[in-house]
Amino acid sequence: MNLSFSINGWHKIWQYYAIQTTDTTLINLLILSACISFIIAIFFFLIMPQAHRQNKWFYIVLITSSGTFIPIIGAFFMSLTLYLTMVFGKEQAAVAIKQVEAPSFSVEEDFNIDTFGEGSARTRMKQKHLSNEARTQSLVVLGRLNNSEANKVIQESMNDNDDQIRLLAFALLDNKERKIYEKIHSLEDDLQLDLDEITRAEIHSQLAFNYWEIIYLNLASGELYQIALNKAQNFAENAVKTLPKHANLWVLLGRIYLTQKKHDKALATFQHLQKSGQPHNTYAPYLAELYFINRHFNKVLETLSQKTTLKYIPIVAPIIEYWCPHE
Repeated sequence: MNLSFSINGWHKIWQYYAIQTTDTTLINLLILSACISFIIAIFFFLIMPQAHRQNKWFYIVLITSSGTFIPIIGAFFMSLTLYLTMVFGKEQAAVAIKQVEAPSFSVEEDFNIDTFGEGSARTRMKQKHLSNEARTQSLVVLGRLNNSEANKVIQESMNDNDDQIRLLAFALLDNKERKIYEKIHSLEDDLQLDLDEITRAEIHSQLAFNYWEIIYLNLASGELYQIALNKAQNFAENAVKTLPKHANLWVLLGRIYLTQKKHDKALATFQHLQKSGQPHNTYAPYLAELYFINRHFNKVLETLSQKTTLKYIPIVAPIIEYWCPHE
């Protein structure tokens, strides 16, 4: 019975609108619908939850438009839908975008060379007959590079006959070294805090990589070189005890042992990487070098002959070509 009443009621409303349409213009009907819908929209705004009121005009226009072109019913159902959505709908939590910091040490570095390449800059530095301006420009280019070979040339320039070249070379190396030591001092200050074991190990890891960067980039010599190398070893050994699954720490520790000529420890470290299933390229060049030092040539061939992408690495490709010419 209620259903019959409801259907009959809507039928009478539509019949009324049909009669009105024949008696009045369509424009008058739209204006009437818009006014009624606007009143509904204002009522909806008054009962709207406070948190959603910042977009009030958007909702008012939306409800009014719906009621104008779908007389009254559109405004009513649009208001009801919006209200139920606001009250019972769940807001989706915003996805936090985390900024990932650059690693403290990376084998790959971005090169920024303006007018000529690294090789050209190194060659020009050795040509004493060039003007000081040309050699200074070459030295500035080398200063932008962050690799050991470029730093060797800068170190050699510290013995140049020209005062300007010497001072510039010293300033370039000092600036690079200072930036690394600023990171080291900041990390050492963090160690003074009350930290959990994992966090402390991660800081030890970062310290090991930063001290190794000083060695790798040829920024230290003599006693300072040994101090940096020993500190890199100590921090790496401490870190790997707590973070044994960090392959990069094992690689670093193996390279430190190799630099210190502790070949037995280095061999055990890289063999550990091999047994733990790490990618072949991670340890193969160092493992082959240690087998060569120990004169285990069959193992050198076995290590380098595996199907990997080592042959596509420029510095390793000639070695692969020599040992495995048919690969």
